[in-house]
Amino acid sequence: MRIRTLLVLVAAVVLLATAITVVVVAKPFAGSSTVDGSYAYTTERELVVMRDRTIVSRVNRIFDLADPLWNKVVWTDDGNRVALLSDTQIRQEDPQQTELIWVDVRSGEQHRVPCPRCDDLAAAGGSSLLLTAGDAFTTLDLNDPAHRTPVELPPVGDSSFLRGFLTSGGGRLLTRQGISGQRNTYFQRLELVRIGNPEGTLVGRFESNDYPVATAGPSGDGVFAVAFRPDPGECVEDFPVYLIDDKGHPGKTDLSAAYPPGYVRGTQGGIEVHDLWWGRDGRLRATMSSWTCDNSRRAENDKQVPARPSAVWRLDGNRWAPDAGEGVTSAREISGSVRMELAVPDCIGPLPAQADVTYCRTGTLYRAEDGRRDVVADHVLALSAPH
Repeated sequence: MRIRTLLVLVAAVVLLATAITVVVVAKPFAGSSTVDGSYAYTTERELVVMRDRTIVSRVNRIFDLADPLWNKVVWTDDGNRVALLSDTQIRQEDPQQTELIWVDVRSGEQHRVPCPRCDDLAAAGGSSLLLTAGDAFTTLDLNDPAHRTPVELPPVGDSSFLRGFLTSGGGRLLTRQGISGQRNTYFQRLELVRIGNPEGTLVGRFESNDYPVATAGPSGDGVFAVAFRPDPGECVEDFPVYLIDDKGHPGKTDLSAAYPPGYVRGTQGGIEVHDLWWGRDGRLRATMSSWTCDNSRRAENDKQVPARPSAVWRLDGNRWAPDAGEGVTSAREISGSVRMELAVPDCIGPLPAQADVTYCRTGTLYRAEDGRRDVVADHVLALSAPH
């Protein structure tokens, strides 16, 4: 994956509360007190919000094929709204013109408010969001979006690196901060923060690039799961998965069943964790693929020999075990019997001659139920759903 240096914003900004513009979709989805079956997916040009088979809303917005950090989509903890920032930075426009956009999944209404220089967001409990603009932080309750509340976060460990929101749930926030180490190593400094509390808990430093995979536990129980990528672009690659408890203590899970045949950490073989999520049964799941390495080849990509295609795994105790769903790179259960499944090419080893820039980034989204898979959309970048 091509790494793009994050734009560092130069000053603290006071977020200005202004009037709201509400845009109602042409055929709004009927209002409801339940959001069961809600999910969303992104393409290069839009966010599509769904209620099972029904389109709730479409949001026009460019999504970056190369850098998913600009594509963040956040669900409020109550599951009633899905939010994102406008594509101002992708378009290289004035960051003062950035907007916060959200969709009410019960009605299909789209809302937009100015959010000058905003560059990150996270769920902050209930119907609230946490927003950052440089080193200024505010919370915004989407039930009362005309009023924003400044909040303090713990000071960053090294002021020369930008702090990012990794994931959040139940009023707790897991932040990351890139830290350069010796001998060209790079780490993520993770901190667990209770939103509104100026003191945090250092989780630790983990070797990884800027693209860890993370998810918050179900029902805001304070547990998080994070997978780190310490050797991006190398054939020999590990991808450790940690559980972090509500006290900020990390514990490494056992990936031994998912490794390729003959795997030796740091010497032979590789594994990639594509996605992490908790199922409706409260168990953590992941999609993972693996490969061996043919060292007779020169390029690192060309050395990769597929061993196991991307498939769904579940965490049993502390060990990962195979689950149903081969050929899946991302999935979300939206009801007791329906699971949305995104299938993106693994891109392990040499690419097909016809592969273009979208080949390893987008795929087909399916609705799976009782052994049947129906195509929902093609050229899909990412899938998300409320916790």
